[in-house]
Amino acid sequence: MNLKSAGIAVGTAVALTATGAVHAISAIGKINDSEAKFSFQDYQERDLQPKVGNGLVDENTLFFFKEKEVNGVQSWYVFFDPSCKATVDAEITFDSAISGIVTSSRGLADSNSIYGLGGVYESVKYTGLEYHDKKGTSWSGNTLRIHWNASDPGDHMRVMTTAIPEPQTYLLMAMGLGALAFVARRRKLALK
Repeated sequence: MNLKSAGIAVGTAVALTATGAVHAISAIGKINDSEAKFSFQDYQERDLQPKVGNGLVDENTLFFFKEKEVNGVQSWYVFFDPSCKATVDAEITFDSAISGIVTSSRGLADSNSIYGLGGVYESVKYTGLEYHDKKGTSWSGNTLRIHWNASDPGDHMRVMTTAIPEPQTYLLMAMGLGALAFVARRRKLALK
């Protein structure tokens, strides 16, 4: 590998940083059989009360927020807390494979200390999924499918995906490889 190749590697890493190759999440679906009114939003981008839990949101919107990444696992909190009885059918796509889900109130409470953001979860009582909502939840690869019948306080779950390295990681890796190539090249020339 010569200096030109090392420069190309660093340039590629910079391009990856500029494009922002980080987690993405999207959904298609319907609420109460009306696709026109389907809304899927990042809860952290709102200017409203940031707390979630026992009936605090009361909106016919499917929400998510990105939680912590721990040991190569990225956690996402997905919830539907309608003001009255409502149904949501959705297919949620992540940019990496789903490795597991947490669907019980107890499981959410126990995993909050590991993956939770702190100060966001007002109450975990009655969160999680009821039996019929658990049966309406499945995943394959990076796609999560839900069919929930919820009423206040709603349905809540945690989704774990395989973490994708941040763009800065790619840049540092490329710079390290470039430095190794430079040192190897200089050493080879010195031995001649």
